[in-house]
Amino acid sequence: MTLASRPLRIPAAAVLLALFAPAGSRGAAGDPRLAYPDSPKVSQTDDYHGTKVADPYRWLEDLDSAQAMA
Repeated sequence: MTLASRPLRIPAAAVLLALFAPAGSRGAAGDPRLAYPDSPKVSQTDDYHGTKVADPYRWLEDLDSAQAMA
């Protein structure tokens, strides 16, 4: 049997996930439920052994802050 003549085997779990996944998780373009709020950026930069890495969303790591909650 050649490669082209063999049937394609798809795991049953993958088929079930594709059929029964919630519609919002499929990533439909233009879906208003996927519109994320604007988030302010800060000028936070870390220096790791001479490599500068920007972290503009560092302020979101404080989950108890009023800004992050908003």
